[in-house]
Amino acid sequence: AQLATTPADTTVDIVGIIHHAFPLSSVKIKSSGEDRKRRNVVLMDETQTTIDVTLWGDKAERPDQDYQVGTVLAIRSCRVSDYGTKSLGTVQSSIVEFNPVATLAEARQLKTWFDQQSSGGGQPLKARVSLSSSSSSGSLTGLKTFRNVVDLDDSKSGFCCRATVMLTKRDQERSLWYMACPTEGCHRKAIELTDGRWSCEKCQKHYNEAVPRYMMAVLATDSTGSTYMNMFNDVATKVLGQTATEMKDYKDCGDDESFDQCMENINFKTFVFKVRGRMDTYEGKSRLRVTVHEADPVDFV
Repeated sequence: AQLATTPADTTVDIVGIIHHAFPLSSVKIKSSGEDRKRRNVVLMDETQTTIDVTLWGDKAERPDQDYQVGTVLAIRSCRVSDYGTKSLGTVQSSIVEFNPVATLAEARQLKTWFDQQSSGGGQPLKARVSLSSSSSSGSLTGLKTFRNVVDLDDSKSGFCCRATVMLTKRDQERSLWYMACPTEGCHRKAIELTDGRWSCEKCQKHYNEAVPRYMMAVLATDSTGSTYMNMFNDVATKVLGQTATEMKDYKDCGDDESFDQCMENINFKTFVFKVRGRMDTYEGKSRLRVTVHEADPVDFV
């Protein structure tokens, strides 16, 4: 909890218990072009305060079972980062110990506290405050900002972010949906034939009708910047609260008022997005492009 007032780039020693662990991944470091292994974990202390920690290199490459919830980590010499929210990362000189309960009194005390708090309930221990979340409730952990991801060049990496939809991208040349093959599980774009039927090149079949599926983009912003996010059918249906078929029906029936109201309803709404990102270059500037895999509205009540 004391890390809340610790300046960025300070080197600290910490002891925490794993509250959540993400899979091993790799990232290309923008400054050197080097591919490095990393693993993100969320650590908790006895005040039920959590913070995101990035383990780099061999410190991240132990078997997955070593990073189970309830494992105590003691890290000597990790660096504090602050991009609007606090996080920690190992450096080359860092020393990481797993479950050092036999040699470290703080680790033994933390493990005893966690076991007592977790016993009997069957539910994971909830965080009260997250130093790595912009949510004051502390219920959102493991979040990144857009600036975090751009600085690390997190190409092809998955991350979670808390952002507000500011604009839904619409124009006459690009619809919010495409007409897809009706075969379950195919989802390929169907081609309309001159006789009014639809053809799927993958299935090599003709159909009397095709199914509209979302393929939409929204501009989302957080405290550090903004980026366009691509959403496909399942996520877009959840965000809009309407299926692509229903939205297409509004357009086909000339009910522009209902259509526009659905589009306006999502503007200025805040979500926790689980996304996969990539970096590209536009007019000589690097920019982040992401595809949303999950979206959950933030309840401010």
